[in-house]
Amino acid sequence: MQEEVINIFEESPIVYATFWERFAATLIDSLIVGALFAVLAFLMTDSFVEPAMITSLLRVAIAATYAAVLNSSTKQGTYGKQAMNIKVTDTNGERISLLNAIGRFFAAYLSMLILLIGYLMMLWSDKKQCLHDMIANTLVLKY
Repeated sequence: MQEEVINIFEESPIVYATFWERFAATLIDSLIVGALFAVLAFLMTDSFVEPAMITSLLRVAIAATYAAVLNSSTKQGTYGKQAMNIKVTDTNGERISLLNAIGRFFAAYLSMLILLIGYLMMLWSDKKQCLHDMIANTLVLKY
């Protein structure tokens, strides 16, 4: 017996997240990650003064873990995305893997490196994809 694959796009119309919804989600997530970093840094040291390389790596590790675990979870989005009622999917509307979520997170640095043009690409993309979404084959949809 062959398993039937159901395409979620057949059940309801595709509604892509807007630039402002994604921007608001990113602001919320930045506050959360910043707070997590501050608490962890405080618990690890007597002060916030640490070598720049260590604090940068710690901040990236916290942000990567936060984004990858939550974007690949059954909720399909970080707390910021959940607050904005948007989720990350693959191009078939399915949940992404942890490995794909990690790749998407680090691909976002490429979107930043080119003067944020990678983020602005969603403004002229048919599927409202940023560069890192295109690299990771993901969509950000409203639900």
